[in-house]
Amino acid sequence: MKRIHFIVIGLIAAAAVSCGKQSSEISLTSETFTIGYEGGKIEIGYDIRNHVPGERLIVTTDTPWLTVNSYNRTKATVSVMENFSRTEPREARITLTYGSEEQRTVVIRQDYRKAVIKLDNPTVNFDNQKQSLMVAYEVTEPVPEATPDASGNTAPEWLKFYNTGNGLYLSVERNLSEEERSFDIVLKYPGADNACLKVVQGTDSEYMIIAETKWAKQNCGIDESNPYGKLYNYDEALTACPDGWRAPTRAEMSRLCTRYSDFEEVDGIRGRWFSGEETYSTQATRIFLPARGYRQGSDGEVMEFSEGGHYICGEKDKAGNVHVIYFQYLKFSGTKPALHDTEFYGSLRCVKAD
Repeated sequence: MKRIHFIVIGLIAAAAVSCGKQSSEISLTSETFTIGYEGGKIEIGYDIRNHVPGERLIVTTDTPWLTVNSYNRTKATVSVMENFSRTEPREARITLTYGSEEQRTVVIRQDYRKAVIKLDNPTVNFDNQKQSLMVAYEVTEPVPEATPDASGNTAPEWLKFYNTGNGLYLSVERNLSEEERSFDIVLKYPGADNACLKVVQGTDSEYMIIAETKWAKQNCGIDESNPYGKLYNYDEALTACPDGWRAPTRAEMSRLCTRYSDFEEVDGIRGRWFSGEETYSTQATRIFLPARGYRQGSDGEVMEFSEGGHYICGEKDKAGNVHVIYFQYLKFSGTKPALHDTEFYGSLRCVKAD
């Protein structure tokens, strides 16, 4: 019985000694560090609690692109080499060991030299007309022999695009529906975040694009009292168009009038449809030019009203005569060029100035 009592007392004493001892602990200021692809130095801060005399701290790593330069009881300095990968980040670990038991791990994450695709405009808005447009892009920090890749996109029928290596050449068909439509073109590049170009086409337009020129939908000066539009001389034509619009050149007017319809009446207005260099049909992109006639001088009598269209160009020849393109009912088919003095008054169809 005395022997048993001795063992119990001994266990209680041992437990008392054990409870009085506190374990050493490494307290980190941060468990994760991030550094750029260029590399550099990282300072790892820590605190050793319940330091035991005779024990020492050891800081190690088995990663070849990390070097432990120095360490003491409060911090360790680590050098990180440059990451030459163009597509992959990397990660490594540093181990802090104190004594035979306490061990902590610090994670080092390093980014890579990332390329960036920059679009001139991330969203392109088209009106409802058939048209084309180049959208340029630029790659910063480019990867040798790499180009942005758009081949993974399956475009809808109304949109076609071509990757030139410097940008995307977009072409849209005319939107005859009553709904806006859109499509996202995704560009991929090694190591870069994907870039997205949003193509949006609306349902309305203030002009019609024919032969690469944006033509107003109606003659200048149309109102209730002038359903055919007003007549202008050369000087008036230069300033009659609204802001952002101008009188057409002779070349623009000639290209517009390449293909045409017979003489027709549209909503009580006589004239002809013109489709530029596209074969004329009711499905072609076209505009209607009323046969407003002409007059000579501000007080002159209007001639050929509803029988001929005489359209002023914002251009003169070397002798100072004004270029005019005209068409007539029954007298001849097609259109003809003419030259008149500056007091000749004709119709005006404005074009977009951009």
